[in-house]
Amino acid sequence: PANIAIEALGRLRNDGWKPAAGSLPRRIKPQYLLAVKACNLVRSKADPELDLHWHVFQECLEPDSDTDLWERSVAVACGEVASRALSPPDQLLHICAHAMEWNAIAPVRWVADAVAVLSNTPHFDWDSFLQQALRRRIVYTLQIMLPYLRNLVAAPIPDAVLQQLRDLPVTQGERDWMKIRTRGISRLTVRTLFEVRYGLYKRSAL
Repeated sequence: PANIAIEALGRLRNDGWKPAAGSLPRRIKPQYLLAVKACNLVRSKADPELDLHWHVFQECLEPDSDTDLWERSVAVACGEVASRALSPPDQLLHICAHAMEWNAIAPVRWVADAVAVLSNTPHFDWDSFLQQALRRRIVYTLQIMLPYLRNLVAAPIPDAVLQQLRDLPVTQGERDWMKIRTRGISRLTVRTLFEVRYGLYKRSAL
């Protein structure tokens, strides 16, 4: 994924796109891209910002982390262009994981996104959802997000699923990672940035 990301960035740069301020270092090496999942690109004020991803989850940056996501992906059409999208369970997992991360603009849209996925999936595969949460060590995040989602907008999340989620094991690493991800940029220090990188290393080494 890192080499493909560098190739994609090169092509986009040739078309006038450049990384947004602070999004990427001036000289990009594959090793750097192993520690991040995406970057923001800009071209002009008339163009919307482009969000280029080479991984889905910041928590899962191994070379094969997204293989099974591709296998479960579903066909979609963007106008006349055929593409792929995450399966509904994987999409909801991504929405929740992404929404938990600190952002200068509160990402409240995640609630609407999550409800849209659940409302348009009559036979939602909760077993797959919980299996992926456990595999990707995002259980603690979901133990916070799903009850909030159901209490706030009465999202169709079964009681049995919430109970299963409460019963899943949560590692101390997940709790530590949550503290890092929810810190505001204004509070980031060199030590905190080191903790982020070390946290990612520990997750990938397990």
